[in-house]
Formats: sequence, structure tokens, C-alpha cells
Amino acid sequence: LTQFTPAAMEVFPHNLWERMYSIFALLFALVTFSSFLGTITTTLTSLRKRSTEAAMQKHQLRKFFLDNHVSTELGSRIMSYLKTNHFTQKKRMHMNDLDVLKLLPSSLMKCLHIELYVPYLTRVPILHHMLTLNEQAMSELSDHATKDVAYLTGEHIFLEGQEAKSMYFLVSGCAWYDHEERERQALLKGYSWACEPVLWMPWWHCAGLKASFSSEVIELDAQTFIRIVSSHLDTLPFVVAYAAAFSRYLQGLRAINFNSWRTDLWNDVEMLDEITVNAWTEKTWELGLVQKLSRPTRKKWIKRMSGSSSAVSFEGHSSFVGSSESGAVASGNSSAEFPIKDSMRL
Repeated sequence: LTQFTPAAMEVFPHNLWERMYSIFALLFALVTFSSFLGTITTTLTSLRKRSTEAAMQKHQLRKFFLDNHVSTELGSRIMSYLKTNHFTQKKRMHMNDLDVLKLLPSSLMKCLHIELYVPYLTRVPILHHMLTLNEQAMSELSDHATKDVAYLTGEHIFLEGQEAKSMYFLVSGCAWYDHEERERQALLKGYSWACEPVLWMPWWHCAGLKASFSSEVIELDAQTFIRIVSSHLDTLPFVVAYAAAFSRYLQGLRAINFNSWRTDLWNDVEMLDEITVNAWTEKTWELGLVQKLSRPTRKKWIKRMSGSSSAVSFEGHSSFVGSSESGAVASGNSSAEFPIKDSMRL
């Protein structure tokens, strides 16, 4: 034991082999002990740096209050709020927090985006089916159309009456949807989403969504989504058919009750899945997309759709023809655009 520590002992080597063993043991102990001590020192330095950064922010904030003659009462309220909602909160680390990730090649960055974002995006039925049909499109969506945003407690994610720009996926934390109608109010938790209609039509938020605790949100930009989906002509008619069916569903609710569609929360998975199946039935056989799937997956889809009460028989479908209802264009047209955004407005 004394060979590994700077201590003395009464036992000492008497011959060459014992001296060689003593020297090797001492060198090994020197390397091992130094490594262990270095690990402890690095850990303590890292913890001290984190606390120092928080202390530096507090110091700069106090200096700002002093230089700009901010009242003591207001300064105390701001410090109290930040202490509760910022300095003591542990938030998920974002890619922007790591400069070293900027050194990655685009191929590795795409793979990283897929693993970070696709599991959350595919909670929505239409995006899950898009992943089955077109992995490249989902890869581009995760790489170019998504971003991480952190919201503090009490911070608004979006406001009532504000024009919608993105679809929101709650990763962690929770948020309160404060609708004027009590039955439409809801507490959103992890893996929930909001504001799907913005992907298919112009949309204005029907109520505000506010973070109840510090929350992490993935935002899917609607305009980028439209541009990427429009570039994949093989699956575009299917997505257009879904958008048209989704719009018809909202208009049907509006015909029954004018205000029944006024919500940003469309989280009924069974309803959304039924709309997706109907859109699939309407367009995919015409384009031969079923043939792109593996045989087991193809059988599963056909069995599922043939058992749906709202499904339409595949017989008689031979080619995709532009729909006047949705404004879709034929798949052979290389200048195809995504029509729903401009043609369907509630």
C-alpha cells in the first residue's frame, strides 16, 4: 500500500528483482494516483465554472440595474423571477450549446437530427406514415424545418389571435392551453403537440399556450415544411389528399357548430389516423406507392384499409388526376406546388 502513496515503511528491497519490482510499483502508482487526482480536480473545476457563470450573470444583472437606475423593487422582482425560473432550473442541453457539433459533416448532422426530432414528429399519424413512405422527406424535415426552443415558467409559447407559423411538439415540461371555452382548456405534457392545421392552411391561434413549468419545445416551421413536401412529387398527392380531407373535416365541424373547430389542439389520434387512411386509400394506389413498400408492410396496410368502414376499394384506380377540390396537380408535372396552404382557409 505504501508503494502507491507518499509514505514510508520498514520493508525495503534486498536484491535486484525486489528493487525492480519496487520501481515498477512506484511508477505505476504515480500514474494511477495522478490520473485519479486529475479526474477529481477536473470535476471540481467544472462545477466551479458552472456556479461562476451563474454568479457572473447575476453580477452583470445587478450592474445593469445600477447603471440604468432601475428601482430596487423592480430589480428585486426580476431577480426573484430569474432565480426561480432560470438559475435553479435544469434544462435539456441544445445543439447550439455545443460548438463542437458545428464541426460535424452534413451526413452525420442529418443522422443526429433524425434521432433527435423524428421520434417526436412521428407522434402525429400523417408524419408517421410519411416516414414509412419517404424517409428522405422526413430526414429533410428534421434537418431543415425543426428547431429546439426553451420556454421559462409563465412564458407564452403562442398568443390568441396570433398568426400561426409553426407546429409545436412538447418534449418536456407542461403547458396550459387557456381557451375561452372551459371544456377546450387543457394541460399539455410531454409528447403532446399543438397547431397541426398550420401545415395545411392559413391559421390563427384560437387561444394562448403558456408554459406552466420550464418546457422544451420542438417547432416545425410550416413554410419550410411546405417547401420540402412539395419537392417530393412521389408522396405529394398523398399529403395533398390528407390536407384536403383534414380541411373537409374542419369544415364539417363548422357546419354542425360554428365554433366547434376553434381550437389549436388536434390530438385525437384515432380521428387523425382515420383521415390518414382515407387519404392513403384515395391516392396511393393510383401512384403505385404501395409497390414501394416491403411485402409484409404492404399486406398490413391493405388488410388495415380493407377493414376500415370508411375505406374505398382500390379497384378502378389507375393514375393520379389533379383534384379540383384540393388544387392538386398531376404527379408528372415537375413544377407541382403545395396547393392547400393558399386554397383552404376557414
